[in-house]
This record gives sequence, structure tokens and C-alpha cells, in this order.
Amino acid sequence: MPLKKLSDVGEITVTEKAIEEIAGHVATHCYGVVGMCVKSKAEVLKRVFGSDSLRKGIKVVCRDNTVSIEIHIKVTYGVNIKVLAENVKQDITYAVEKMTGAKIKDVTVCVDDIVVNK
Repeated sequence: MPLKKLSDVGEITVTEKAIEEIAGHVATHCYGVVGMCVKSKAEVLKRVFGSDSLRKGIKVVCRDNTVSIEIHIKVTYGVNIKVLAENVKQDITYAVEKMTGAKIKDVTVCVDDIVVNK
């Protein structure tokens, strides 16, 4: 269900896909995040057939003007995972609240893979 805000001149709607794009962009720009991980078999099929975007590995649920986000990431070997996850949570919360005006209920960061750079 998208976020909806009423104003004097009309209605503003922000879709869950738009919030997924924001979260994906923010997460991939955090130090130590290598990329996103797929969260379902359906996403694996999308990647096979060429639909690769920042939204993969992100699930957004909007209810009562609050947003819950679950994000699956790959991180660089050697980074402090706890600190990295907290930074990702804070950055996503700040960006989504600032850009959409919605209240963030929670952000769940799942580290699904660690990439070793040679």
C-alpha cells in the first residue's frame, strides 16, 4: 500500500517501489557495502531475465503512514558488521524520512554475504 498525503491542492502518493529505490541507493553508497542480495526466488528469475536494479533485496511495507524496511546486503570482508549495519539503518531512516515525510517504524539489515577482495 503506497504512502498518501493530502494537501490543499491534491494528493501525493509515494509507492513502495520508490522507497525501495531510495533505500537501495543509500545502502550501496555506505562504506563497506558491496551490493545487494536477492531476497526471493522470484528475484533470481528477474536477474536472469535482465531486471537488475537497486530494489533487489529490499522489501518495503507501508501501513498507516509508517514504513518498515528489510534490506539484504553483501559486505566487504574485514568491516565491523555491527557498526556497518547501524550506519545503513541510520542512513536509510534519515533519507526516507527526509524525502517522503513518512515515519520509519523499523529498518532490518540482513548481511547475507561477505565478499573477500583479492
